[in-house]
Amino acid sequence: MIAYPIGLSTGCFYKQSLLEVLVPIRDSGFTILEISASPSHLDFHDLPQVRTAAARIAELGITVHSYHAPFGQHLDITSPDEILREASVEEILFSVEAAVTLGARYFTLHPGPDKNHLARKEEIEQRRASGLGSLDRIAASCRERGVELLLENMLPYHLFGRISDLLWFREAAAEGSLGLCLDTGHANLAGDLYMTAQRVAEHVRIIHAHDNLYADDHLPPGKGRIDWQRLMEVLAASGFDGMIMLELSGEHEGDPESFLEEARRASELIEDLFLHLA
Repeated sequence: MIAYPIGLSTGCFYKQSLLEVLVPIRDSGFTILEISASPSHLDFHDLPQVRTAAARIAELGITVHSYHAPFGQHLDITSPDEILREASVEEILFSVEAAVTLGARYFTLHPGPDKNHLARKEEIEQRRASGLGSLDRIAASCRERGVELLLENMLPYHLFGRISDLLWFREAAAEGSLGLCLDTGHANLAGDLYMTAQRVAEHVRIIHAHDNLYADDHLPPGKGRIDWQRLMEVLAASGFDGMIMLELSGEHEGDPESFLEEARRASELIEDLFLHLA
């Protein structure tokens, strides 16, 4: 039997304070987390608040496996605008301090801007070079602090959202070949999830596991179009040896316990699939 550890991204509670949801998360059985950089969840600019969260996390016996770098339309480490690009890099570098304070092993980053972008070839090449320079600075900061930078595949209609872009940045990085985070929902929308998983599995440290229908729904595994048994078989056969992190939608109503019960069922579905792997 093959078994991969399963954790939970706290991005599913990005609208709520992390300190308010830690006990329900732990009580639901999730003790390995990826922490979201959402300011309403945990403000990484407020390092005393981050230290308080780190102490509470340790007290509850929870492990912070990874930290998701901030993202959004206000951040663009590839921008031709030097002022915007530098501000974006500085924001991400500041969040690395939060990752270190929380004890994260990995720092997950979107390598491009989180917005639709139609650009000419000349601009794309300029942005690619600028983005590589930004990534080299972020990777060096992570290495100096004992955290490993992971590049995540984004939505396919975003600039540098394709897996080929991710692999280009990975191989061109000055720090050497970087690790990857494979987002199942994004790859599924690109139409090449299983081929991508086979292609990059040996470099993947974390799987962002979520399902979808025809949009970036972040549904629990089993609620969308992904064939999870096929995906697990591909990963196991291709050398994957990392963490599966449920990354579910934060757009839900009701108490945390009800949502976490659904997350728990998704985790059990994946665990059951392990039983069929040789």
